[in-house]
Amino acid sequence: MFSTVTCLSLGQVPEGRLRSPLLAVGCEDCTVRILSLDPDSTLENKSIQALTAAPSALNIMAMEDPLSSSSGLYLHIGLSSGVYLRTGLDEITGELTDTQTRLLGLKAIKLFQVKVKGQTCVLALSSKPWMGYTDPRRGFMMTPLNCEDLEWGWNFSSEQCEEGIIAIHANFLQIFYIENLRDNLIRKSIPLTYTPRHFVKHPDQPYFYTIEADSNTLGPELCAQLLAEDNGMNGDAKVLPPEEFGYPRGHGRWASCISIVDPIGEQVLQKIDLEGNEAAISVAVASFTGQDGESFLLVGTGKDMILNPRQFSEGYIHVYRFQQNGRELEFIHKTKVEEPPMALVAFQGRLAAGIGKILRIYDLGLKQLLRKAQVEVVPQLIVSLQTQGSRIVVGDLQQGVTMVVFDHEYQRLTPFIDDTIARWTTCTAMVDYESVVGGDKFGNLWIVRCPEKTSHEADQPGNHLSHARKYLHGAPSRLDSVVHFFTQDIPTSITKASLVVGGQDVLVWSGLQGTIGVLIPFITREDADFFHTLEVQMRNEDPSPVGRDHLMYRGCYVPVKGVIDGDLCERYRLLPADKKQQIASELDRSVREVERKISDVRTRSAF
Repeated sequence: MFSTVTCLSLGQVPEGRLRSPLLAVGCEDCTVRILSLDPDSTLENKSIQALTAAPSALNIMAMEDPLSSSSGLYLHIGLSSGVYLRTGLDEITGELTDTQTRLLGLKAIKLFQVKVKGQTCVLALSSKPWMGYTDPRRGFMMTPLNCEDLEWGWNFSSEQCEEGIIAIHANFLQIFYIENLRDNLIRKSIPLTYTPRHFVKHPDQPYFYTIEADSNTLGPELCAQLLAEDNGMNGDAKVLPPEEFGYPRGHGRWASCISIVDPIGEQVLQKIDLEGNEAAISVAVASFTGQDGESFLLVGTGKDMILNPRQFSEGYIHVYRFQQNGRELEFIHKTKVEEPPMALVAFQGRLAAGIGKILRIYDLGLKQLLRKAQVEVVPQLIVSLQTQGSRIVVGDLQQGVTMVVFDHEYQRLTPFIDDTIARWTTCTAMVDYESVVGGDKFGNLWIVRCPEKTSHEADQPGNHLSHARKYLHGAPSRLDSVVHFFTQDIPTSITKASLVVGGQDVLVWSGLQGTIGVLIPFITREDADFFHTLEVQMRNEDPSPVGRDHLMYRGCYVPVKGVIDGDLCERYRLLPADKKQQIASELDRSVREVERKISDVRTRSAF
């Protein structure tokens, strides 16, 4: 060896043999070498693979091959940079092929072979512990474990725990087991008082603030009053627990509260009940420039509301100050408005509120919020607000989204572009400064973009936008449709986030029926062309069991544009072997390469 050896791995002895045929050696010069252990060619160099960092751990093990019912030999490599590699190892030639990589953390990786549910798995320890296993539908998976950082791990078997794992964490010895390999999502439930409507996070502390409201339900204040009046008439009556029997019903009444939730401690720290038949419908955390950047919790409420037909008596915006690092709320004041504010968002040291058709900017005063600017933006009702820079994206109940720019010189709001399609908006989020993603009540996801010329003109100083000619009673310009896709579920929320360590930003959305989906952008044109061709082949080779045309289904309301159906592409693994080979030949790839390509897109960006 021409460099210092950092790690070794000797594979298990195959059945019918006396010794393992191959030895993996990791060297400090960022290479892994496969050496022969055959008596006729002992320590002969079979193959070599260059790495991006020095290897810290190696492990040769036989794992299930998703392409066949047998197992294959794989070399698992952990680097000092926190990158994990899994590569196929030929038992005869020692050749390394089909390498998959993933960033697991920032610490050097340690690898251990463990047994889970009868399957050989790899335990990778870095900044957090990970479990690598073979899923029959998705191929090889790397899933983070929900436990503390581990320093060492190995198999553990006893009468009480037949297939457990024993591990070291700091000065503690831990024994645990994996219940189910196929379910890689962890669900924890914290009971709330009423139906949650929205929630926001504290800007610095790990606390959530939820607003809850139930219609046709008696509030605690009215319940206590009725019980006090009833004590003299029926003193033996018992108050049934609402967790089991529900809260008392009352026509036209609302029960609503604000809760501070500690997700780490899994408890509700404080609950503030709203009185006077008010119902919380919107919430935001905003910092005000006039208060030296201090953050406040703002809650929009409606009084005496009726959902259908829409009726109300008053609307309010409550202001709360954070106390004890966000563990408690102190009520400051509330401001009366014309309609219940359906959307609130922080905007450049102030508050932007959607009140009916009007977009309004508020600043914080001593006794109430101070109105600074306003404009009538939409024809129906503002239901969502998003902001970036000096722009505010306004979502209308029935007419899609409108972009509004704020002129600091004139303290004026000006709508400058709106949508071409009447979308019943349910949620929105800004992808970048010029693009908006959203969902509507008919189950569509879409992305619209502001043309570059219009975007540049909107950023220019002056009042030229206020004199621009409006088109068809709307804004002067129109948004371009970039993406449109039918999901079969009503999107209720969408956000831009990174789900894996070192992964790219993706769009995560949730649906009314419990769906959680991800929109992953393609980085290269080659990947986009590959999956487009795969999607076309899958439409022909994997028809719907009910005879539904896939293209018409995904374009139920508006033709599909700019989206590849990942659910359809992942069904490639379920096809018979002959159809797999046929599609792979059309793509000029092998079956293994196609499956790895599908798996890489998911594991590098999502779950």
